[in-house]
Amino acid sequence: MKKILVPRIDVNTEKVLINKWLFKNHSFVEKNSIIAVVETTKTALDILAPASGYFFSEYKIEEFVPIPKPIGYIFDTLEESKKYAAKLQKKSKENSRKQKGAVRATKKAITKAAELNVPLKKITKKGLITEKDVLEHLNKTQLPLKVFAAPLKQKKKTSANRVILIGAGRAATQVIEIIKLEKKQRIVGILDDTPEKWGSTISGIPVCGSTAIIKKLFGKKEYDAVIITISTSVLARERYRNICAEYAIPLTNAIHPTAVLSSNVKIGVGNVICALCYFGNDTIIGDNNFISANNSYDHHNIIGNNISTGPGCMTSGSVILGNKVRLGAGIFVEPLVELGNNVAIASGSIITASVEPDSVVKRKISSLIVSPPKG
Repeated sequence: MKKILVPRIDVNTEKVLINKWLFKNHSFVEKNSIIAVVETTKTALDILAPASGYFFSEYKIEEFVPIPKPIGYIFDTLEESKKYAAKLQKKSKENSRKQKGAVRATKKAITKAAELNVPLKKITKKGLITEKDVLEHLNKTQLPLKVFAAPLKQKKKTSANRVILIGAGRAATQVIEIIKLEKKQRIVGILDDTPEKWGSTISGIPVCGSTAIIKKLFGKKEYDAVIITISTSVLARERYRNICAEYAIPLTNAIHPTAVLSSNVKIGVGNVICALCYFGNDTIIGDNNFISANNSYDHHNIIGNNISTGPGCMTSGSVILGNKVRLGAGIFVEPLVELGNNVAIASGSIITASVEPDSVVKRKISSLIVSPPKG
């Protein structure tokens, strides 16, 4: 049995999110095949199989795995793989029997409760406890008052939209700058599910608490709309967009003044468009996308929902980007190409043909052919 490990890319990354599995449990995989795509707060990583053999993992898509815990295993035989899976299933059933009449919680709730030191038994709720319940309990009972920062109040009457940001990472500073320049909206607070950030400020904007209080603040009319300021994780963008939809909380756009939207461009809501971006004639832009600086989308493009791009991405005419597409930096897409839903493209790629949904495209560098000088 060989462990499938995620390399630690920096000292601050303590867990990764499973974005995509490229093989089903008990499938045979070759050594160095891309077996998974995981996300950190900063980047997406391809995880390679450490050996040839039969794959198994207990983790599902959108689950977090702490580093350096293995995200899965490679077994020499199919029998070993299935035997290990049966062992985990038996252990899970035994734990369920022990917990009968006690606390029932999702795997995400158990992980979050352990991370935040919240005893699940103290959460008074009938039925299954979710991650959301853990955060709500923490906000109500365990946090000292000083970490609760109220949203900023309007100093004078104005028609400007009051905006709450979701995500207190570096992308928040980009959006804060855009809103300051556009002068049509005003950011009054930030929500983030990292307890260490609660009560702090980013560029003068208070981090008011976790996303568990988003409904409460909206009900108290503390803000008018939301912008999701998470630039790298398309799964997180989709998750928080769905939370806002559940509570009928509107999303709003943040568009840098230097961005150019040509005639007949149609744009949805919740989009972040950074500096020096261009969208050609009759391009359609969906909802909840994070478009980094210096992107260019030529005429008649269709851009889906929950997309995230790095800087310097360029498409030619009549290109289609599906939902939850993840583009690295410096990517070029030729005309009439379609990138399916959930496609991830590595930085520096040149895309000349359509890409099937759920695919990962790694950059391949061809050898250069240099002609000898004449004479």
